[in-house]
Amino acid sequence: MGELIMTSAQTKQHNAKSLQILARSLFRELKQNGFDSRDIVSISSELIGLVTTDLRDQSGVRPAAS
Repeated sequence: MGELIMTSAQTKQHNAKSLQILARSLFRELKQNGFDSRDIVSISSELIGLVTTDLRDQSGVRPAAS
């Protein structure tokens, strides 16, 4: 009864839009709280590092020893 069924393409589009809104909101909050562009780039780099580590842990791949 009136169920909303989204196709895979619609779901991906919805998720992409949600992520875009989240990113804009986070950026705006950071700027309003005194973070400058360099700070935001540093935060972004840290996030990418955390995601990279998480993906590596999930896949079981370990970085090569130096």
